[in-house]
Amino acid sequence: MTTKIILLSRFSLLIGLFWFCGNAVAQTFSTDLWLSNSFKYDLSKKVEAKIEFGHRRENFYASRIYIDFVGKYSFNKYAKIALGWRHATEGDLFENSELTNRFHLDFTGKLKAKDFSLAYRVRYQRKYTEMYTSENGLLPNESVRTRLLLGYKLNKEWSFDAGFESFLQLTSEEPNYIDRLRYIATVNYRINKSQDIALSYILQQEVQVVNPHTASIISIDYAIDLKRVVKKFKKKRKKRRKKLDEK
Repeated sequence: MTTKIILLSRFSLLIGLFWFCGNAVAQTFSTDLWLSNSFKYDLSKKVEAKIEFGHRRENFYASRIYIDFVGKYSFNKYAKIALGWRHATEGDLFENSELTNRFHLDFTGKLKAKDFSLAYRVRYQRKYTEMYTSENGLLPNESVRTRLLLGYKLNKEWSFDAGFESFLQLTSEEPNYIDRLRYIATVNYRINKSQDIALSYILQQEVQVVNPHTASIISIDYAIDLKRVVKKFKKKRKKRRKKLDEK
């Protein structure tokens, strides 16, 4: 029990350190809230489909509403590949909005050692505004994102992740460079076999740019495994029919 308390204390200290570092270097600062709800369905042992609905708000002012469609294929437990499309509406309280479409290709995997894990993801993405333009006038806006997360499983219900992600900008007229960093700390809770919820603190910093912006982000993600839900429903229906047949 003492070991668990020490781990939780260190995790809280890590979040506090992220927040302090962000305030120390930022030229502009925002407090953001990210909410998402995802549904996945395993089509086979190797193929998975997922849809995600999300709402992101910056300083309770500008907001983004999006929907993600993702297909994933597992080569083995160490390597997976995924293709995705995100359609989003971005705007502010005065309804100055625009549509964006983002396409991505992911290579992901996870290494495990007892209660610890190391998850990695490399993502190539292309983002369009109104399908035909991008934020800096080039077509499209391209970047490569690299993420590493160190995880610890406390028990069947609770687990923790901490790590970082870098954004390598490819469409700048200057030589390619990393222009954004994310530091991530997450608490995961398994409600049951088909439902999970994750609470994250994310510190996002712009780097190597004029007037860098730092965002302090609280993220809440609720995930549902539809195949397990359907399986549970069919099992209950089968039991009810069996009881009716016995009467």
